[in-house]
Amino acid sequence: MKRLAREPLMHFLVLGALLFFLFRFVSSRSPTTPKQIIVTQERVAGIAAKFSSAWGRPPDPAELQRLIDDYVRQEILCREAMSLGFDRDDPLIRSQLVQNVQIIPDELAAQHEPTDNELKAFIAAHPDAFAAGRQVTFWQVFLNPEYHRGSMTADAAKLKEELALAGDSPDLVKFGDPYDLPHALTNAPSAAVTRQFGESFTADLFRLPAGEWQGPIASRYGQHLVRVRARQEGHLAALDDVRRDARQAWMDQQRNQKREEFYNSLRSQFSVALESTNASTVSNAETNRP
Repeated sequence: MKRLAREPLMHFLVLGALLFFLFRFVSSRSPTTPKQIIVTQERVAGIAAKFSSAWGRPPDPAELQRLIDDYVRQEILCREAMSLGFDRDDPLIRSQLVQNVQIIPDELAAQHEPTDNELKAFIAAHPDAFAAGRQVTFWQVFLNPEYHRGSMTADAAKLKEELALAGDSPDLVKFGDPYDLPHALTNAPSAAVTRQFGESFTADLFRLPAGEWQGPIASRYGQHLVRVRARQEGHLAALDDVRRDARQAWMDQQRNQKREEFYNSLRSQFSVALESTNASTVSNAETNRP
């Protein structure tokens, strides 16, 4: 027996038997049913409708089958990517998921149409945005916060010096970060500026000294250096004169409020902790809420 135990063939047979039993054990624990993808009739109708919208005609049977095959391929690859954790690490995917889930509070906000009294109260509470005859002429140069993390103040100061040296006829396209925004607006109504850049930006334009580059000031896009060239004060507008702009601004406020309420309701279900530099310790990032 001792001689047999030392034989390489015996070692091979024992190892093979162990591998065989290990394989049987793992196989018995694995799911025996394949993963399932159900292509519903609603999904098929949606695929066909999207094709019809793009091409002006319904797909023929062969085209529809190819579209369904493409959907199944995308679904399989998407599920595999999620099983590998790609959705957790890709910032673009995370951003898209956040945008998708925010549709819920946005839909809630859209269900309520403001009354005239609500709009009048809103106009009175935001005189900077709804002043009739209030106009401003200004230049702006955009600074994308993504490009200036940790250096916004220094970068803005340097850019402000460069703009000052450029004098009264600067080629504004050559300054700042690219973005689809006008560099110069002339006699722009305050409501139009608010609609494009945001209320706080408009308020700053009517607060800052004119004639020199100022800022950076914040808009809904990021930070800006601005030079106010002229402005004209006005009076609080009547509702009928600014109804469309007032309604849009009111709806924006409601949407932001609903988003915050929605987030807070979710946040209350989580406990958040921030791991310290010492791997053995975890400190609270903010007040934990069970």
